[in-house]
Amino acid sequence: MNNKQALLFFNFCVTFLLCGGLTAATSPIIAPLLAEDTKHTLSPAQKISQKLFKTPRVQSSSQTKPAPAAPKKAGLSPSPAPQIAIIPIVEEIAPATFKFLERATSEAIKAGATHLVFKINTFGGRLDAAYNIVHLISSLATPEVKTIAWVEDKAISAGTLIALSCNNLYMMPGSTLGDVAPIVQGGEGGVTVLGEKFQSPLRAKFRALAEKNGYPVKLTEAFVSADKIIYEITYKDGSQTFLNDTEYGDLTEKELATIAKKRTVVAEGELLTMNEQEALSLGFSRGTTTELAEIIDSATAFTENDVTTYELMTSEKIVGYIAKYAGILIFIALAGLYLEAQNPGFGVFGGVAIFALIVLCLGLFAVELATYGEIALLIAGIVLIGIEIFILPGIGIAGLSGLLCILVSMLLMLQDFSFPDTVFELELFRQNIITIAIAFVGGTAVFFLSFVLFKNWRRTNPFVLHSTLAAAPVTSTTSTTSTTSDKSSSPPATTTPNPLHNNSSDSHNNNDPDNAYTSLINTSGTSLSDLRPSGKVEINGVIYDAITEGEYIKKNMPIKVFGVHGASLLVGKMSG
Repeated sequence: MNNKQALLFFNFCVTFLLCGGLTAATSPIIAPLLAEDTKHTLSPAQKISQKLFKTPRVQSSSQTKPAPAAPKKAGLSPSPAPQIAIIPIVEEIAPATFKFLERATSEAIKAGATHLVFKINTFGGRLDAAYNIVHLISSLATPEVKTIAWVEDKAISAGTLIALSCNNLYMMPGSTLGDVAPIVQGGEGGVTVLGEKFQSPLRAKFRALAEKNGYPVKLTEAFVSADKIIYEITYKDGSQTFLNDTEYGDLTEKELATIAKKRTVVAEGELLTMNEQEALSLGFSRGTTTELAEIIDSATAFTENDVTTYELMTSEKIVGYIAKYAGILIFIALAGLYLEAQNPGFGVFGGVAIFALIVLCLGLFAVELATYGEIALLIAGIVLIGIEIFILPGIGIAGLSGLLCILVSMLLMLQDFSFPDTVFELELFRQNIITIAIAFVGGTAVFFLSFVLFKNWRRTNPFVLHSTLAAAPVTSTTSTTSTTSDKSSSPPATTTPNPLHNNSSDSHNNNDPDNAYTSLINTSGTSLSDLRPSGKVEINGVIYDAITEGEYIKKNMPIKVFGVHGASLLVGKMSG
């Protein structure tokens, strides 16, 4: 690697850290839920006294104890021990999380699991991935298979949605649940809460899960929207219900007279977030415990041999990181392709770009975001850019078409749909465009700056101007055995012989190639082809390989040599 390539590679690494981090920050903190935009309408005849609150179970003891054994009856064999699968849901909810749960639950069901325990500890993540997980868990719940959410420390945002998709919910001491407002990354590191158009279908999803699994329906709306004021109403007959402020304001004098107590559960401007004690008292949690035996409802005791814990495989962890940092990989690929286009031949930058694209494709393909068609579109884009660099330099059509193919393929790889159909898909589509745009525009701008800085450094560093070359060009076109008169009558050469195969030793300092090239510095000539940025130039009747610092020089334009780059002359436009 020569000096300029080494410096460019250093600039590449530094700007990767800067723009890569910026690109990663543009990804949505919580992507919108990919669900149908349907609004739930309350019946005007809804009964005020309907009980949405169920008396919670007594808090479980923290002492370790096995599940009670069923009493034996004459003529009956004891029930088989429950088969328990513990499946962790940790860190950020992402498409890779869904793929892991899909594998783990499939293996557990095949192994005869009767209880699927999802051990949750997450701040949330992408709600489109959470929606897929909810659908998966809901489809697994049967009379033979029970699903249990066990909150280890926190189930925030998308974690709450997943927890409520289970038949039962238990929490450990000190754990929290709630805060599910759909948000996206805003400017200056802040977040923006999506409006009613996004919140309405998300509330409907929570209501459906609450009705199915027996959680307080009215309270689930306060997970999503901060404008909901929820009261806990206790009637004189001891029954309880939850009302929002609108419903409470519509009560008649007669209905108000039946109320013994009103308590504000969720104040205006707040999102419902609960600790384990509050979740227990409000009817979400079935118990607070750290013991597995206390969350398994079984008449038969189980042993350690009946419990299987599933963990992420190394390959699944790698795929998860690839999908999470896809924006950075896109930046690396685009920056590498840009730098490769600025240097003749295929070098380290092209290799880095190809490697980043391969890793990106494999990672997104593993989580079913990338399809064969999108990968084919990406390959077509790379081929077109290769044609622009090596076969049809100077035209631009192939290069622009290739770049467009690459950008479109990368955009489609970040989502599991082609065109947005719902408001949630539209928001995710917008966020993905921002990610691609920052990776492209930011990377290009920073690398243009790096070339400007390199140019200033080059002009003050004589080491670059005196790069050692393999050999010098040969200007004579006659054999070394020709006579002096023959040489004097020979026309100027029109091609540059390969110095590696030239054994001449009697002309133009061929034994000192360094002087032969550096002696051309500050000389002028003519471009024989378009320089974009590499091509051919003619100086004193000799043709040389040449390269610019990124500027475009048309054919038959006057040029000046001001340096050496590898086996090429470093040239620029003649001033004046």
